[in-house]
Amino acid sequence: MAIAEGVGPEGMLFVRIDAAFGMMIRASLFVAGMLIVAAAAPVQSLGLVRGLDLTVYPDGLTHVEALLEADPQQPELAASLFGSSIDNFVATGGSGHLLETRITGDGAVIETLGASSVSLEYDIHDLVSKEGRIWSFSLDAPAAYTLLMPEGTVIVGMSRLPASMDAAGGQSLLSLPEGPVRIDYIFAASAAGPQPVPVEPAADIVLPLAVAAAAAAAAAGGILYMRRRTSRVLAPIPDAPRSYMDPQAIFQIKPDLREDDRAIVSFIFRNGGRAMESEIRKRFLQPRTTMWRALKRLERNGIINIEKRDQQNVVTLTDSLEEEE
Repeated sequence: MAIAEGVGPEGMLFVRIDAAFGMMIRASLFVAGMLIVAAAAPVQSLGLVRGLDLTVYPDGLTHVEALLEADPQQPELAASLFGSSIDNFVATGGSGHLLETRITGDGAVIETLGASSVSLEYDIHDLVSKEGRIWSFSLDAPAAYTLLMPEGTVIVGMSRLPASMDAAGGQSLLSLPEGPVRIDYIFAASAAGPQPVPVEPAADIVLPLAVAAAAAAAAAGGILYMRRRTSRVLAPIPDAPRSYMDPQAIFQIKPDLREDDRAIVSFIFRNGGRAMESEIRKRFLQPRTTMWRALKRLERNGIINIEKRDQQNVVTLTDSLEEEE
C-alpha cells in the first residue's frame, strides 16, 4: 500500500491513503456480493418422517410410501431415500398436486410450493437380496413403519421382533419400530424342502416355520387388517344408484384389452362399479405411476370415468360403450 506524505504551507502534515481507501471499497463490494449470493441460494428444510409404509414384491422390488412434514416457509425440502436405485418417483403436496423434484444419489430435493406436508412414493431395488432359497429384507428406518410381505412367503428369521404381525389376503403385514432390521423369508413353494437355514449372526432371532404359520393362520382367522394411511383420511364415496356395464359386455366390445386392464375392470364392477384409485392400487399392489397409466388407458377407451373428489381420484365404470365398427 503506497502512502504519500507532504507538508502543507502552514506546516501541517498530510498523508495520502488512496490505496487503503480503494481496498476498503473493494472489500465492501466483495462482502455485499457474498450476501447477495447467499440470499439467492434456495433454503432447504429437512423432511421429518410422519408416516412410512413399504410393500415388497415377489421379485424383490420394494415400493415405498412416505409422508414428510415440511416447513411451508421454506421453498425446498430435502428428503433422504433408502438407496440410489430409484424408479417411479412421485412427490405430491397436501392437495395432491405433483411437485418438482431433483434426485441426486440417495437423496431428493423437492419444491414444496408452500405445502406443510409432502407425500413420496417410489420403487427401490436396494432393500432385498437373495442367496440360495433365502430372500433377505434389510433396512435402517428413521421411523416406525409397516411392511407388507409378498403373498405366499414364510418368514424364517428376524433380527428383531415386530410390534405386531397380521395377515391380509395371504400376505404377512408387520409393524416394525425404527432402527435396523433384517428379515429372512422363503416362498411357500419351497417350504417343503430342507429345513430353513438359521439367520447369521447367531444373535438373530430364529422363528420356526410352525410358529410363523400358526401366527399367520390365527391372524387370518381373527382380524382383517386395514392399512392406515397417515397422510389423509379417505372420504367415503356417496351412494348414487345407477347402472354399470357388465365386464363381459365391455370385453366383447373391446376384445383387445390387456389382461391386467380386464382384471381392473372386473374389480371395479365387483366393488359396485366405483372405487378409489388408491383402493385399486392396493388390490393389485402396483406403484402409483403404473396404475395411473393403466387407468388413463381405460379412460381413453371410454370404459371408465375418473373424477377428482376430496383430493382423491374416484374411478367409475361407464354405463354405455359404443361398439367399434
